[in-house]
Amino acid sequence: GPELEKLQPGDPVDADVTVSSEARIIEKQVYKNTVTGGWRLVFQVQPESNPTLTEKLLPDRRTIVEIRAFLRHGFNILTETWSYASQL
Repeated sequence: GPELEKLQPGDPVDADVTVSSEARIIEKQVYKNTVTGGWRLVFQVQPESNPTLTEKLLPDRRTIVEIRAFLRHGFNILTETWSYASQL
């Protein structure tokens, strides 16, 4: 939205990223894309436990992890909440 567009690359934009209990967030970064003028969120999610033998042999049997994220500036929410489901 317009508030997000006004922010500069050095402004403290943060991401609230949550995952279901089967996983954890190990890294997240938010930065302004100077080419497009938009903002980019990059994060890594890791399963809480190692895959079972069945999950290694049949990856489509892995647990589905729910991921939700939005950007904020202080207490001001800047974006809608993005929701994803992914197999790790």
